Amino acid sequence: MPLVYEARNETLKELFVGLTDLPMNQLEARHKNGLPAAIAHWKLGAQRIIYREIEADLSDAKAFVQGYARNMAKNGWTSITE
Repeated sequence: MPLVYEARNETLKELFVGLTDLPMNQLEARHKNGLPAAIAHWKLGAQRIIYREIEADLSDAKAFVQGYARNMAKNGWTSITE
């Protein structure tokens, strides 16, 4: 089952919420080699970006991602999903 994660750009106040089957360290390494198109404007190294796991083993992870992103947008962040 996929893992729901967030990549939080504290500099831009943007939050990317996505799904992965990779361990977090591998996901971060993959992003260092090329960010997903939705967050390609982020500047790794120049902006403060934090990765963290949100939930694992959800039966409806896609619906969770959408709800989580909507909730975070209400907190003043721009939410971005895949």
